[in-house]
Amino acid sequence: MRLLQGVGAGAELIEGDSEVGGGSFPGAKMKTWLVGFPDESLAERLRANDPPIIARVAGSRVLLDARTIFPEQIETLIAALRG
Repeated sequence: MRLLQGVGAGAELIEGDSEVGGGSFPGAKMKTWLVGFPDESLAERLRANDPPIIARVAGSRVLLDARTIFPEQIETLIAALRG
């Protein structure tokens, strides 16, 4: 959670599920941690980033799946969130 400080008001860590794979393992899910943000417009801003960052939108929250973020991508992600 320390990494989330200063990246957006209302950021929260949420327990969730992530799809494992499409055709190779359809319907399979695994447990993951999601970082949720209450502002749907954030998804658009992240997509416009260079490089683009694709997030899920569920309800009125933008969700980033921690399982899909590589360690070397964390600084880029934080800069985009602060953007």
